Amino acid sequence: MKNEMMFSDREIFKDSFNVFSQNYYSIRPGYPNKLYDDVKANITISSESTILEIGCGCATTIKKFAEFGCNLIGIETLDNIKDSINKVHNENSNISILQTTFEQYQSVQHGMDVIIGLTAFHWIQDTNKYEKVFELLSERGSFVLIWNSFLQSQSEATSQIDKLYTKYLYDVYPPGNNVNDKVLFKSDCCVKEILELTTFNVCFLKRYFSLFHYDKTTYPKLLSTYPKIGNIDLQRREAFLKEVADVVSKLKEISVPVMTTLIIARKKRRISNLLSSFSVTK
Repeated sequence: MKNEMMFSDREIFKDSFNVFSQNYYSIRPGYPNKLYDDVKANITISSESTILEIGCGCATTIKKFAEFGCNLIGIETLDNIKDSINKVHNENSNISILQTTFEQYQSVQHGMDVIIGLTAFHWIQDTNKYEKVFELLSERGSFVLIWNSFLQSQSEATSQIDKLYTKYLYDVYPPGNNVNDKVLFKSDCCVKEILELTTFNVCFLKRYFSLFHYDKTTYPKLLSTYPKIGNIDLQRREAFLKEVADVVSKLKEISVPVMTTLIIARKKRRISNLLSSFSVTK
C-alpha cells in the first residue's frame, strides 16, 4: 500500500511539473548561497573531477555547481524544458545534460566523484537507488542530497487562505492538520532514511531557514506548482487561486518560510575492497 501511494504521488508530481515547469524555476525558491559554499567545503574535487546531478531541471543549480571548476553531468527527463537545457549546455563547456531517468542512466566513465540528488531524488521509485548511487561513485566519492520544505507562517494572510483550503480543497488537504508538524515529520523521515543506510556515512547535515515574500501574482503561481493543487480540475483550481490572489492583494503580501536540508554522505568502503588494499607478504 505504501509503495502504491508513493507511486501515485510521484505521478502527481510529474504531471504538475510538466504543466507548470516554468513556474518552478521563476517562482519557486532556489537554494541559499551558503549551501553551495558548504557543499564545496565538504567534498573532495579538482578540475578533473566529475559531478553527476540527478534531476537538474532547467539547469539553474548545475550552473552554480559548475563554478566549482569541475565537469558536470546532469540528468533530466522533461521535453518542455529542452530549450533551456540546450542553452545552458551551449554556454558552459564543462556541463553535459542527458535526457534520461536515473533508473536508465548508464555511466560511460568509471567512478563519479560526487553525485547530487535534488528534490526529485525522493520521487525515484527504484528500491535499489542508493545501491546504484554507491556503484556509480568512486571509492572516496560523496553523495549530496538537497531539498526544500515549505513551512507555514503565522499571519492574517495565512489564516484567511487556510479557510480557502477548507472551502475548495477539503478533500485534498483535510482540515485540522498542523502543516508545519507534517512537513517537519516528512523531512525528518528523509533524513532518517539516509542516516540508516549501511553503504554511506553522513559527514555533514545542516538545515537553512529562509523567508520569501510573494504578492497577488506570484503567490498563486507558487501554489500552482504544488503537485496536489496542480492536479485538481481546472475550474476548481482557478476559482481557488483567484480568491487566494484577492486575499493577498488585500493584505499586500504573504511570507513563506522555507527550510532547506543538506546532507553530505561519504561512501563506505566494503570489506572486500579493504582486504584487497592490503598487500600479503610471505
